[in-house]
Amino acid sequence: MQTLPIALLRGAGDLGSGAAYRLFKAGIPVIICELPQPVCVRRLVCYSNAVYEGEVVIEGIKGILCKTASEAISVSQNGSIAILIDPKVEVSNTYRFPVWVDARMMKRPPEQGVGKADLVIGLGPGFIAGENCDALVETNRGSKLGRVSWLGIAERDTGYQKVFFIIRRIGYFVRRPTEQLRKLPGLAIMFPVAT
Repeated sequence: MQTLPIALLRGAGDLGSGAAYRLFKAGIPVIICELPQPVCVRRLVCYSNAVYEGEVVIEGIKGILCKTASEAISVSQNGSIAILIDPKVEVSNTYRFPVWVDARMMKRPPEQGVGKADLVIGLGPGFIAGENCDALVETNRGSKLGRVSWLGIAERDTGYQKVFFIIRRIGYFVRRPTEQLRKLPGLAIMFPVAT
């Protein structure tokens, strides 16, 4: 069996999972390095949920939690996305990845940059194409969302997510940004609202 080059992703939140999904659909095997207790707001669309569940299926693509680097390489070569608890990316000591995608959404410059792989891609604020990554993908909502830049800087962090919810409380509705949802006391039922 011929071994295909593998793409390494750091971070399997919703945006990282979307990147992993697209790479996988393009025929590129994927290994995701994740934290031991990842924070995933949208768990049903995050491969990081495999850390808690063992495996996750998103739109027909299975993500499997692996215990070792060799198991992750095997899983990625056999038709699934491999998730590895490896916050320091020690798997890169075992295997040289031609593609390295940083999708952790740290909102600050990464500690690793160009040179970790043949192609380093950064998602979101903190990345400067040509300096700490080869290409960046814009993650700020708006007309530039998803745009790939080979030179330049990602839009700055806005400080809040531009997703709104209606909070149903007894007798009235309130519309608030998600940052304020965490601060509200009591039980609330949330309904997504298109903005």
